Amino acid sequence: STAFPQITTVSPLYLLMRALGLRDTWTALVLANTSFALPLLIWLLAGFIRELPVELEEAAFLDGAGRLGALRRVVLPIVAPGVASAALLTFLASWNEFLFAYTFTATEASRTVPVALALFPGVFEVPWGDIAAASILASLPPIVIVVGLQRWLVRGLVAGALKE
Repeated sequence: STAFPQITTVSPLYLLMRALGLRDTWTALVLANTSFALPLLIWLLAGFIRELPVELEEAAFLDGAGRLGALRRVVLPIVAPGVASAALLTFLASWNEFLFAYTFTATEASRTVPVALALFPGVFEVPWGDIAAASILASLPPIVIVVGLQRWLVRGLVAGALKE
């Protein structure tokens, strides 16, 4: 995602979305945001998975767990903080994304919150009070999600800092 800034890929992605008939759909935004979020997710989660001791899986195998049992009972609970952190970062990046949303959407029904705020109607003056109120309402879903994931976030952020 850092090799190609978003602005350099907007034109080719726009042409691709138009050719696929995905212009003015949320599918176009999902594809574009996923293409930029996936490298970061892989990089973050690879670090968590690399730090997972192989001995934990081996102990689960010795206790009679199969591959899926070891994954479900041992690996996933340990990797859950990393998954929660990566999911939150991806959600926040997608929630606040403006360039692709502005380029790929045309109707009000498909606009995202940042685009709707940027195109807030004002004929002779800018309705700053309305924009501020809408911005506060738009920040509520991320706040609720952060509060909900806080338990796993703290573990995920501290996991790499502690050595045993």
